[in-house]
Amino acid sequence: MHTELTRRQFAGVSAGALSGLAVGNAPATASTSATMTALTTPAARAVRQWLDALIGNTAVGAVVSIRGVHGGLDLAAGRTSLSTGRARVNCRGRVASISKMMVATAALQEVQAKRWTLRTTIDDVLPGLWPGRGRVTLQQLLSHTSGMPDALNEITPGNNMYELSPAVLERTCSQQFTDDQIVRIARGMPWRFRPGEGYYYSNTGFVVVGMMLERAHRTGLEKLLRDRVFTPGGMGQTSLVRGYTAPTPQLYDYLVEAVGRYRLERVNLSSFSAAGAVMATTADVTDFLYNLFRGKLLSQHLVDRMCTPVDASRDHSYGLGMRIVPDDVNGSGTLYGHTGSGWGSVAHALSTRDGRKRMAYISTGRPYWWDGKARNDRHRNALRKAALRATTSRSALPRTVPISSLDPQVVQGARRYDAEVGPLFG
Repeated sequence: MHTELTRRQFAGVSAGALSGLAVGNAPATASTSATMTALTTPAARAVRQWLDALIGNTAVGAVVSIRGVHGGLDLAAGRTSLSTGRARVNCRGRVASISKMMVATAALQEVQAKRWTLRTTIDDVLPGLWPGRGRVTLQQLLSHTSGMPDALNEITPGNNMYELSPAVLERTCSQQFTDDQIVRIARGMPWRFRPGEGYYYSNTGFVVVGMMLERAHRTGLEKLLRDRVFTPGGMGQTSLVRGYTAPTPQLYDYLVEAVGRYRLERVNLSSFSAAGAVMATTADVTDFLYNLFRGKLLSQHLVDRMCTPVDASRDHSYGLGMRIVPDDVNGSGTLYGHTGSGWGSVAHALSTRDGRKRMAYISTGRPYWWDGKARNDRHRNALRKAALRATTSRSALPRTVPISSLDPQVVQGARRYDAEVGPLFG
C-alpha cells in the first residue's frame, strides 16, 4: 500500500541521524527509522555520496529533501559556514528563483478569486508604473514573454559575472534596493521585443508582479506570501527576506574561486525581491510542491495553466513561474519545478504533476570561474538524478555510486540539463 508522508511524520527521526555527512571521502552510514522505509540504505548512500562529492568539489554546505510514494528522507552535508557548525536538515537557504513558483501561486490566487485575469495589465493595477508599457499582461510577466529588461544585468557590474572579484561581488550583493528603484533601473534599459513575441528571462517582471500584489492587497509581500502561500502550504520555516537580517539556522552564501572560498558577509536579496528573495528549508520546498500539485493552494485548472507554456515560452519549456522538463531519470514523463541561482548559492526543486515524487536541494558555494562551474554542474546534476531515482519504488532504487566514478569522463554529458537552464540568476 502506498503511503503519503509529510515532513511532520518524519519528525521522530533525530537531527543527528539525518544531518551530518562526512566532508571527506568516506561518507557515514545513513540512519533510518520505521517511518522512512522508502529510502533504504542503498538509495540513501547514493544520495549521500553525491552530496559528499559536491562538498569535496566546491560547495560549503548542502541539504536535500526527497519524497516518494513510500516515504522520504532529508540529508545534509558540509557546514553552515567554514567557521561554524555542520549543516543540518533544518537549515534554511536562499532558494533564489524557486521563489517564482510561490509568487506565481499568489498571483494566480487573484485569478481564482476573479479579481484578476491572465489578461490583467500592469496599468490595471499600477497605472503609470512603466509609461508606454502598461499594457503588458500578467500572463506575459509570469511566462517571461513580456520583453521586459532585467535590472539584475545592470546591477551586476561588468559583462562577465564569472570574472567578478570577491570584493566587487560583496559590494554588489550587499546593496539595499526598493522595488521602485529596481523598476527605475530597468526602465533605463532597452525593451527586448514586442510583448508576446519572444522569450527573455526577466527577474524584473516578477518584481512587478510582486508590486501588483502589494498594491492589490495594501500589504507587504512578506505578509501576503506568509498568509496565502507559506502557512497553507505547510511551510513553517519559509519567509521572504529583503534585507540583511536572515532567520537561523541558515546556510551562508559563499563565492568560490580556484584559489579559495569567500563568505559573502552581508547578502541582501532585495535586488531579487519577488523574483528570488525567499529563504526556506528544502523540506518546506517539497511540502510546497506537494500542496500546490494536490490542489491545496490553487484549483487544478490553474495549476494546469501554471504548468503549460504559452506563446514563445513553449520553445523554452516555461509555464507561469514554472519550468517543465522531461524526466531523464525514470525513462518517461514530465517534471515540474524551478532552479534557483543566488549570489552564493544554488537550488533546485522538481516534482511529478501529482506531487507524489519530489525533491529539492540547496547548496552554498557558487563557483565564479568556468572550470569550477562545469565541475559543480556535473555534481549537482548527478545529485539531482540520484534524488529523483530515490523517489521511485523499491524495485527501482539506485545502486551505490562509488566516489571513484566521479571522473569527468564517466559523467560526460551530465551538464546538459543544467547548462540549458540559461540565466545567471534563474
